[in-house]
Amino acid sequence: RSCSRTGSSNQQRCGAMRLSAAGAMASAGTTSVEGPSSADGKSGCSSSSNGNNNLHADVFDWDAVWQGDTSGMHEFVSESLQVVSFEASGRGVRACQAVQAGVLLLAEKAVAAAPEPMLAQELLSRFEAFDSTTRCRLALMCDGTELPVLSGAVPLSAWPPRDPCSAASAVHIVADKTNIPLSRMQRIVDLNAYRCQAHISEYAFSFDEDTAPSDAERHKLYGIFPLGSLVNHSCAPNVSKVLWNGWVFLRAARDISPGEELTQFYCDVRMPVKMRQKELLDLFCFTCVCPRCLFEQELELAGGECLRPYISLYSCQVPGFDKSHGSVPVSQLEGILAEAERAASIAFQQHQQQQQQQHQQQQQQQHQQQQ
Repeated sequence: RSCSRTGSSNQQRCGAMRLSAAGAMASAGTTSVEGPSSADGKSGCSSSSNGNNNLHADVFDWDAVWQGDTSGMHEFVSESLQVVSFEASGRGVRACQAVQAGVLLLAEKAVAAAPEPMLAQELLSRFEAFDSTTRCRLALMCDGTELPVLSGAVPLSAWPPRDPCSAASAVHIVADKTNIPLSRMQRIVDLNAYRCQAHISEYAFSFDEDTAPSDAERHKLYGIFPLGSLVNHSCAPNVSKVLWNGWVFLRAARDISPGEELTQFYCDVRMPVKMRQKELLDLFCFTCVCPRCLFEQELELAGGECLRPYISLYSCQVPGFDKSHGSVPVSQLEGILAEAERAASIAFQQHQQQQQQQHQQQQQQQHQQQQ
């Protein structure tokens, strides 16, 4: 995936998703606009010669897909997407035209899937059998080192670039003819592998301990998705991700403006900001500086201990969700939520007051300087 590291290359991390999104998605088509691609962030979209993209997303039988039958699926890449180099986040994907919420952006099948400890070796054993485009896409995936800066926008459907003037062309030529060392392939897996399908208990509460996935089950099947992994991280992503039966489906989670970067999650975004920051740094070696993280850090500083009831709402930290205590009365849960809401409201008011004080101080300083 491309998660931008603070002060470093980019946040490239497919596998950052130790958590997969779940839920059914309504089918939707996309439109494309022909036009020259450029690096200005608001360029027109250029068409691709990839034949699969002539098949629209609205031909998919989603009822069959959600019943586990993906035999009728084909790979799909919206022509609204471009790969570019962002100054702050490094290589990533942007929209080159307006995208409506719910629109399918990407349907991609894993190039290989295996238990996580075996995935790097599985990729290497199949590397020569992959077509040249797949080999190049694998070779250009983030391994934690600095990625080449693209000189211009490249349609996601046409990735990797073949333009001799592209900054990535030299890497492309080498990747087309050379195997990837096992050590580097392992780094690619560590930073980019998605868990292919989440256990149901990831999304539902249960008091049945037998439903809790073991460590072996959680790591049972991981896949590599070279195009999906190009999308960078945000703790308030504008893209929803569903992993199902060896496929990944990306949709617009809200309306996306032309030139806006696409973002997905690499961690459980329900976690408090400190937990998210630690996990992203430990697993993906970058510090998230998305607007949500910055705001929540300011909120915690302003609220201090009074915000604890709100922060403790995450997962098993809530006393009412301790299974050893048995069932919990609804009134107790309502009380926990009400206390958390009050705590968040107080912290927000304190944050606003601090912001107003800082603004007044700045105005006073400017006035003094003018005098």
